Amino acid sequence: GLAVTGARDVAQLCCVAITFGHRFWDDPRFAAYLNTSVGQPDGAGADSIRLLLDHARDWLATLWHNDTPGAFAARLCHFVRQNQPPTPQVLRTILPGHWVLFHPDDNAQLLAWAAQRLPPVQMPAQQLAYLACALVHGMGWLQDPQYPRIARAIATAATPDDLALALAALYGDIA
Repeated sequence: GLAVTGARDVAQLCCVAITFGHRFWDDPRFAAYLNTSVGQPDGAGADSIRLLLDHARDWLATLWHNDTPGAFAARLCHFVRQNQPPTPQVLRTILPGHWVLFHPDDNAQLLAWAAQRLPPVQMPAQQLAYLACALVHGMGWLQDPQYPRIARAIATAATPDDLALALAALYGDIA
C-alpha cells in the first residue's frame, strides 16, 4: 500500500517495523514520522524509506540514551514487586527516554489510549508491565509474534513477585 517495491527498501521497512513494533502504523506515537516520510503524496520509494529509517534510528537513540534493556527490566521489576500502578511518574522512572521524545500532554493521552486497550488484570503490577512493554515494544506488542512469552508471563502471574521474577528472566534472555 506504500508503493515500496525495491528489495532493499522492503528490507529497510522491515527493520523499521521491528524497531517501532507490530502494526507500528497504528501506533499514535509514530504518526508524524509516517506523515513526513512514506505518507507524503508525492510517493514513497527510497527517499521516504530512508527518512523513515532515520526516524527509527533517532527514536532508538533517544529512547535508549544512557540506558539498556537490562536496566529498563531492573527498574520495571523493582516497581512490579511493589505492585505499583502505571502512573506517569513511575513510567518515567522506568523508561526516562520516552518522556524526552514526546510532550507531557502527548504522553498522558498516549497512556490513557493504551490503558483502554489492555487485557483485564488482577493486580496493578500487571497493568504497569503491559504499559511499560507497550512503550518499549510498540502499542501492538501483545499481537507481535516476537513477545508471546512476555505477554504470557504478565497474564499468568499470580503475585507481583512472580511477575517480577518472570520478567527478569525473560529480559535477561533478551538483553
